[in-house]
Amino acid sequence: MPVLENLDYYKDDPGFTLKVIGYKCASCGLVVSEESRAKENIGGKDGKKIAKAKCPKCQKAFGDLPLHSLDGAAART
Repeated sequence: MPVLENLDYYKDDPGFTLKVIGYKCASCGLVVSEESRAKENIGGKDGKKIAKAKCPKCQKAFGDLPLHSLDGAAART
């Protein structure tokens, strides 16, 4: 998964559109893609309850650590 580093730079620039591509467990570091999260129904259908959801690996609270990438055409330019 191509994850952005220095996220503040991209958030502050209106020329970039960001999308959430996955989540990282705050306890064990397990990374779950957005597609897998939706398929396994982690955090509900829309993922709004991801922070309180149990991690499939360590069974602790998942936490709120979203991973971002550039959205669509902005990623190709």
